[in-house]
Amino acid sequence: MLRAAALAALLACGTALAQDKDVLRPEVAKPLQAAQDAIKAGKSADALARVKEAEAVPGRTPYEVFITDRMKGSAALQAGDSPLAQQAFEAAVTSGRLAGADLLAALKTLSALAVRNQQPQAAVTWARRYFAEGGTEPAVRVALVQALYASNDLAATAREVLPLITADESAGRTPSEEQLKLLAFSLMKTGDEAGYTQALERLVTHHPRTEYWADLVSRVSRRPGFADRLQVDALRLARRVGALEDASEYLDLAQLALQAGVPGEAQAVVEEGYAKGVLGKGAQAERHQRLKTGADKAVADDKSALAASEESARKARDGAPLVAMGQALLTYGQADKGLALMAEGLAKGVQKHPDDARLRYGVALLAAGQRPAAETQFKAITTTDGAADLARLWLLVR
Repeated sequence: MLRAAALAALLACGTALAQDKDVLRPEVAKPLQAAQDAIKAGKSADALARVKEAEAVPGRTPYEVFITDRMKGSAALQAGDSPLAQQAFEAAVTSGRLAGADLLAALKTLSALAVRNQQPQAAVTWARRYFAEGGTEPAVRVALVQALYASNDLAATAREVLPLITADESAGRTPSEEQLKLLAFSLMKTGDEAGYTQALERLVTHHPRTEYWADLVSRVSRRPGFADRLQVDALRLARRVGALEDASEYLDLAQLALQAGVPGEAQAVVEEGYAKGVLGKGAQAERHQRLKTGADKAVADDKSALAASEESARKARDGAPLVAMGQALLTYGQADKGLALMAEGLAKGVQKHPDDARLRYGVALLAAGQRPAAETQFKAITTTDGAADLARLWLLVR
């Protein structure tokens, strides 16, 4: 990218020479012409040597200094001498002789060079001037973001990187993980909890890594006002995205599932914990085994009472027992009947915490591959006690 800019600078240099009332004296023009020929031939060392010849000419005019600096910048770029290139282009820009596209090209090059040379304040200066002069290229904004972050100006980093991310999203492109991480880190460090959570949601949408999900679910479930009864639903989401992190979380989910009357889920969670090597070892191994035994017994008892439980649920005035019954059947592989009972229960009316039932029905629909129907359920949830937050996260699951 920088070498392309150098070539553009060379071409513009010739244009400036033809149009400027100033002229190069032969003793300056000859080595600079040789330098330009060397650059075109890829001989950067020769080009720099010829530039030195031009610089050695006594009594150079401001115009001759300007043209020499531009040639030196281009030769230094080709030679990979970033500090020298930055010095030369800075001199050319501060001469005041560049304008229009030539100025924008030089400012773009300078912002990138300053980042490369680990001079973040200079990079910020040149990038901001680029935009003030009417520049629009995203690459310069990327350089600005990098420089602001290196300067530890995290609030400005977040402000500048967000347009890059939203532009990608609007164009149907996947924002880079690095830019999303910069946004998230900057917002977290500046204490913007809501903004950080939104950045995490973007991360799990575009780059759904387990660690992002684990952080996101944990933060949502620890928000003030998040209902304790929904902790089981938060753990269910964490399990679905592979973000159950340790034995305690497996134990919590299994025990909460038992308390919720879904022993089939508790059994599956415990078996998964054993299969992953999370449960069944260490100082708590005996406790894990007791939980496994209890879950197995609860499943056996529950299955033997299914017919009676369904009859009782149908007689209830409230639809909640039907929803719970349907959820239990899902864990026993009876998806069609389970979904039907949950839908029937919701239609009948759930008096207490109806959005909880709608959330669980949506999760069941999603597991059954009925995403449009699941999204309808999730989007209908409006309570502020945590159910709507979890529903929004389930919408991000793929």
